[in-house]
Amino acid sequence: MRDGQWPRASLLGTSAQYRQRLIELAAGAVLSEALAPEVCIAPEPCTAESAGFDGQWCHALCFAAAPLFTHEFYPLAVDALARDAARYGRPRFALLGVHLDWLDPRGRIGRVLWLDATAGCLRETDLVSPLVPHSAQFLCLGAGEQALHAQWSARLSCPQVNPVAAARLADDKARTLEGWEAADLRVPAWQRGEPGEVGMAQEWLRQCGEVVVKPNGATEGAGVAFFAAGGEAEMAAHLEALWVQDEVLLQERVDELLYRNPQTGTTHTLALRLNVAAVDGCYRAESGSAQVGAGPDRPAAASQGSECRAVDEVLPHLVRREGGQPVSMSAGAWAEGLAAAEAAAGLFAELLLVGVDLVLAIGESGEPVPVLLEANPRPAGLSHSRFVQGPERGLPGVSLRIWDGLERLAPGAGKGGNA
Repeated sequence: MRDGQWPRASLLGTSAQYRQRLIELAAGAVLSEALAPEVCIAPEPCTAESAGFDGQWCHALCFAAAPLFTHEFYPLAVDALARDAARYGRPRFALLGVHLDWLDPRGRIGRVLWLDATAGCLRETDLVSPLVPHSAQFLCLGAGEQALHAQWSARLSCPQVNPVAAARLADDKARTLEGWEAADLRVPAWQRGEPGEVGMAQEWLRQCGEVVVKPNGATEGAGVAFFAAGGEAEMAAHLEALWVQDEVLLQERVDELLYRNPQTGTTHTLALRLNVAAVDGCYRAESGSAQVGAGPDRPAAASQGSECRAVDEVLPHLVRREGGQPVSMSAGAWAEGLAAAEAAAGLFAELLLVGVDLVLAIGESGEPVPVLLEANPRPAGLSHSRFVQGPERGLPGVSLRIWDGLERLAPGAGKGGNA
């Protein structure tokens, strides 16, 4: 709809794209709480000038999975506005949501979704003339995300927040762990599980006591499962199922600290996602969120029924997985966690924003210590992200720095209109 008016019946009857977008937006409204403003779909095309972003830096947030994309788009759009207001006193970056189907073979944009800050809504429309993006970023790519990322990253010639070459490394959990080990960063004991190596995996389970089995290339916790000694048969069945789709990674379970809900007293697995931004090789863990699992033995991951919470909401309620005694997170221990995430992001030199996942073990001093698990070049859950340090700590947001990183890559972009 546009400005609360129903679209003309002729549009609903003749425009397949219009009908499809209405269906997708309705599905998103049913599947999730409202974490972004409503989307007003304009039935008529507009120009970049009439939309208000002509002459600005057009940053394309490219997506393929439409439901809930606005939850990832909106916080980044707000961050860009806040950063530009502080830096320039006016908008510099125009964030444009661009479905991959809205790009032509030359990488030009034919349809966009953008934030109309004055009206307080998101707008979506076709463009009268195709737009050439000044930079791009890939999020919410859905099934086949790595192949889609590779295809379109190669096709777009503009600077990218997550170019495919660096993203490939982050998508490979085993290679990432190898790089972190070489940099002397703390990771769980791990090994690859090659097809047919059931006996090796079962013996390793008996040695470790508890292990995590996961696909090497999946994201958001898909296919992840915990197994304890005595569960060798169940683990063998899970391995066989995973090997049909992907390589398998085995990790010792090291999350010694859980989250205890102060209202219910129940305990839950906990994983932290820290979003690290890079500018000229300087890394800063700007924001993050906490995944709280469905119970003490359920992986803390979006695909496993976990809940996303603010980091500052969960850190005061840490308890030992064995025994349940409370454990405090000191300022020094938290600083160590931030530093670990920043060092981990350094492995991906060309990623301007990367999500680093970690869990908390117990150090020799009895304080929490971070253990790095994996990285995500297309971090999700951005609508739940809060700044984790500095004067913005606790406020909603993802990154105020990636726009600096983009400007370093192409300092003249967006100053002369769009091709």
